[in-house]
Amino acid sequence: MCRAAVGGDGVSRAGGASFEDFVKYAQNPTFQSMVGCTGFERQPVNVIPGSETRGALATQLVRITDTKGKLRPFLWTLQQERRPPRQGCWLVRECLYVENAILQTI
Repeated sequence: MCRAAVGGDGVSRAGGASFEDFVKYAQNPTFQSMVGCTGFERQPVNVIPGSETRGALATQLVRITDTKGKLRPFLWTLQQERRPPRQGCWLVRECLYVENAILQTI
């Protein structure tokens, strides 16, 4: 999902995004709060084993302290690739700003 939305390997493909698209996306205020942050705190990693149809999933809550001193929680989800050429690699599936994610479920 993340690769499809913001580019995966810097190569523009039909239906995919280019590296330039990712850089443009990364300029949003929420994502920028992680750039140059003054600190971060990680929670334990939760791993869900893989299945026959998908690789393992890992989630981790990371609270960053932005340059204004505000704590901002992000939930990172990674998925382990099952097939070559990236077999065994963990790729970012999504990164959610927790406060925005909770508002979308109400």
